[in-house]
Amino acid sequence: MRFWFSLGLFVFSFAYFFYGMNTLNFLTPSGRPGPGYFPGLVGVGLILVTGINLVKDILVMRESGATIFSLSALSGTTSVSQEVMDTDKGDTKADVQQNHHPKDVMIVVSLVAALILMLTHLGGLLSMVVFMLLLLSVMNPRMWTKNISYSLLLPLFLYLLFDVWLNASLPIGIFGI
Repeated sequence: MRFWFSLGLFVFSFAYFFYGMNTLNFLTPSGRPGPGYFPGLVGVGLILVTGINLVKDILVMRESGATIFSLSALSGTTSVSQEVMDTDKGDTKADVQQNHHPKDVMIVVSLVAALILMLTHLGGLLSMVVFMLLLLSVMNPRMWTKNISYSLLLPLFLYLLFDVWLNASLPIGIFGI
């Protein structure tokens, strides 16, 4: 299953890149970056990252003796040495790979949904700060100094990047920020 997911992401990356290049101009007539410049760079990055991931999955399948259509490739299981231990929980690497952490996924999905709802009410900057603080407090508990630092610095950087340097405003909320 992992191989097929990686392959799907790789194909999606190519489709995203080609759609962006065919619908948006990469450069303006004066030679400056056009509306397709940033999506083009993102598309190239996606193709590179998903391509590397796909190659790694193929190498893991070769090492385990699985083929693309074998049961282990379809189910996502691979043979992993039982000697490799996860230092946090004492689980083997195979146990960690098989555990999909549905609780964490639901928390992240819920927080992203809350972020989307907060954007129009609190504005982009404040919504990102609240989202990051909640997400990091759940995923990185007892690290309040780092969590608060990241929750303030990343949204501030994104605000400066989009609102100041790129002149692409973020949503403004009820507080005017």
